[in-house]
Amino acid sequence: MFEKKLGSRLDLGNCDETAQKLDDAFKDGYKLKQAFARDGFYWHFVKPVGACLGELLRLHAGHEWIKEAGEAPQMKVRLKEGESTVYPFDKVFKQLAVGESGDLVAFVEFAKTVDRVAERIGDQ
Repeated sequence: MFEKKLGSRLDLGNCDETAQKLDDAFKDGYKLKQAFARDGFYWHFVKPVGACLGELLRLHAGHEWIKEAGEAPQMKVRLKEGESTVYPFDKVFKQLAVGESGDLVAFVEFAKTVDRVAERIGDQ
C-alpha cells in the first residue's frame, strides 16, 4: 500500500531501510496525509504508518502488541527488571506534529537496543 500511495516499497525484513523510508515520508506531511486520507478522516495515515512502525519493533526489537478495549494498540517490551510500554500510533502523531528528520530512525534504533541499555544502567 505504501508503494502504491507514495512510490516507496517497504520491506519489513530490512529494518534500517524501512525506518529511513518511514522517516522520509514525514518530510512532506501534507503528501503523507493526503496519500492515505479517507472521506471524513484526514488523519487515516496514522493507522498504516503506526502499524508498520509497530511491526518493525515487533520483528526487530522484540516488542509485543497489546490491545486493551477502548484503547489504541500499544506495545510492551520486556526488560531485565520489568517492562516498558511503547505507543507506535502516538509516535506517528508526534512525528508529524513536532518531529524532526531522523527522529523515527533514532526511535527504531533505540528500540532495538533498549534491553541492552536498560541492563547497563541497572548494572551501575
